[in-house]
Amino acid sequence: MKNKDKVISRIPLTGGPKAGKTVIEEAVKEHVEDKYGLKVFFVPETATEFIRGGCIPLSRPDENDKKQMREFIKQIRKFQYIIWDLQRTKERDYDIFANAQPRESVIIYDRATIDNWGYLLMHLGDDKTFQRMIARRGYTIRRLYSKYDGVISLQTSAGIINFNERLANDGTFRLEANGDEAAIVDYFVSKAWEGHPNYHRIEATEKPEDKTAAALAAVDSIIEGSIEKRKEKKLILPHKFI
Repeated sequence: MKNKDKVISRIPLTGGPKAGKTVIEEAVKEHVEDKYGLKVFFVPETATEFIRGGCIPLSRPDENDKKQMREFIKQIRKFQYIIWDLQRTKERDYDIFANAQPRESVIIYDRATIDNWGYLLMHLGDDKTFQRMIARRGYTIRRLYSKYDGVISLQTSAGIINFNERLANDGTFRLEANGDEAAIVDYFVSKAWEGHPNYHRIEATEKPEDKTAAALAAVDSIIEGSIEKRKEKKLILPHKFI
């Protein structure tokens, strides 16, 4: 008989930049430990770690420069493939470590394996690249969704833009240097995650504490749902990160 899975819930936090993830992560840790007595693990954002190490992808070139566009697309694909592989490995290792601890726990991810889909949609305008990539690694989108008990999508505070006005002929969106890139990222990564059966969208609010309260309510819903499923099944087999 396999050991009981000690991770009660696996919850990605996603959304665009300027969404308040750092503040909400701190509030989640205190809330979950105080209310449920569970240990909280945080998996840091993989792309940020990679970029801080100097691995910075090319900026989008002029659309008319075909050679530079080919180089840009090639590097974006390579970058997202690397990030996805690193993220998958990191999630597996956190899972192994959490299950080796005496206490039951919750794992919170600062972005997870589906976020790459959103970035590829944003840059390349198609979803076939991502599906081919994960298929080579033995995954489907449905199988990736099943790795997570619920997902919390935090709307960026950067504002809303008119996407129809920015739609290019190739299905991508023009990224301009006027501060709205955060809203574009938010749109695409949220779109990638919204097919998850336990998807929670937390809208931006004038008062940060209101947004935090809504995020904590979503965390409660996910954790309590996981606990109920455990009671029903009696025995939970571990998630497999292979």
